[in-house]
Amino acid sequence: MRYFWLCVTSFFLLLSLNAKEFSFGKLKVLNLAFHKENYFSPFSRTLPNAREAAQTNEFKYQFSFKVTPFKTAHSGLSFAYTQKAFWQIFDPSKSSPFREINHNPEVFWRMGGDNLFGDIGFEHESNGEEDPKSRSWDRIYLRLTFKTKNFRMIYKRWHILTGEVHGPLAEERDGPMRKYYGHQDLDLALKVGPLVLKAYGRYAFKDSKGYIETKALLLLGKGFFTGLSYSRGYGDSLRSYNINHESYGFGFFINP
Repeated sequence: MRYFWLCVTSFFLLLSLNAKEFSFGKLKVLNLAFHKENYFSPFSRTLPNAREAAQTNEFKYQFSFKVTPFKTAHSGLSFAYTQKAFWQIFDPSKSSPFREINHNPEVFWRMGGDNLFGDIGFEHESNGEEDPKSRSWDRIYLRLTFKTKNFRMIYKRWHILTGEVHGPLAEERDGPMRKYYGHQDLDLALKVGPLVLKAYGRYAFKDSKGYIETKALLLLGKGFFTGLSYSRGYGDSLRSYNINHESYGFGFFINP
């Protein structure tokens, strides 16, 4: 357990050494780069308990990167992978298990300039489990990004290609995932001096189900941040997509 903790921490610290000073301004596409948020949260508290969770407190992390093997002056093809994990590290009585790991590979074509660009892509998302714990779906999406030096706005709209995979248990079949995730989301970020304020939300208008997440981050140096997070709603993890959770915690962030 301690060895794993050391490996995870070292991984993010090594990445931070190559991270540039934080800016929403100039976009630089590399062959290997960060994609979504990269973070580890040594303490995250979720109420009520998520499925498979004996403890409300847990360790949470996400790493995300992309590879761009082909690019032109105003477009490029990228492959990306994001992993989000929930670790019950505060439950030694059960050997501190991972209650869930969500996998999100995707491929997308980017078009546009430095400050305004769009992505057309395909993504698969699953928790890598077999029935009755399996949760997965495939989507195509359009993602639009507008960014300046101190502000960023990302709007994403998707269409579901395959039916959701559910287990046979009746209590986990009270509605498909689209009922809780909807078909769109919005991600906002504002930089104020050394602070970064973030808000993410999605809402299924037809079924009145939603999710919101806020973060307040402080720059520590060299693209490395610490901060607090708060979220409420459905879908923080695939396994517990239909449970209304409230969660808060603190952590360390790269590429927020």
